[in-house]
Amino acid sequence: MSARRLSILFPCHLKIIAPRRSLSDIVLARARHYWDQGAKSPFLDEQVWTLLFAYGFFAEDAPDQRGTRRLAAALTGVAKSELPESRDWKTMLEMLPVPARRGVRGNTEGNTVVDLSVGDISCRENKAGIRFSGCADGWICFVEAKCTSDISTHLKHDLRRNQLARVIETALTFQSGGTDSTLPETVHVVMLAPEMFCLGNESFKSRLYQYKIREYNKKNRHGLLADIKSRRVSESFSGFLSEFAKPHI
Repeated sequence: MSARRLSILFPCHLKIIAPRRSLSDIVLARARHYWDQGAKSPFLDEQVWTLLFAYGFFAEDAPDQRGTRRLAAALTGVAKSELPESRDWKTMLEMLPVPARRGVRGNTEGNTVVDLSVGDISCRENKAGIRFSGCADGWICFVEAKCTSDISTHLKHDLRRNQLARVIETALTFQSGGTDSTLPETVHVVMLAPEMFCLGNESFKSRLYQYKIREYNKKNRHGLLADIKSRRVSESFSGFLSEFAKPHI
């Protein structure tokens, strides 16, 4: 692919999935620079690949809900016909929801950067922030994307928690804000990574997230709760996470 081909990214489509214009300009500039250099080595820029991955679902149509629903179905494995009825879903890259640990006295945590967010989301006052739209039977999907790197274990706020657990915690407590804050009814968290690192390859595990995804399965939610350490979550969410820990059949 040459740098010239990047011009097929239509601004009207790009604006929908990458509303942070300054960030998307930087990401695309890195892609152009790589291809201008002759692409002599593998391209491993996670932000560029995530942008191109998401953009591909919108390239065939005018920017509308069809692309968002195709993307949601591909990420979650849920058939489009089984997704909630069409409404104003959003797809956004590199956005900042407010984490559950923000504002806890003595344990304040900064915003979590979510690589890709899909569903009933809306922008907060600042251009980079997002919140749950607050609609009934809300549906969201947060994506943590990796190319060759692994999830981080160096989280300053809580050294016992890994990056994937932080994204899951943020998704579970994603709120609409305000005095009557609500949570989405359906929450998906997806790990987007190369096929060579997928769970089906039992003979090859070199990434921490391969082990953590297996550990955080439906039948053993206590493994996830142990990594989240819910006692350090804001009191308004600690009861919700305790309910989440109960067995579900």
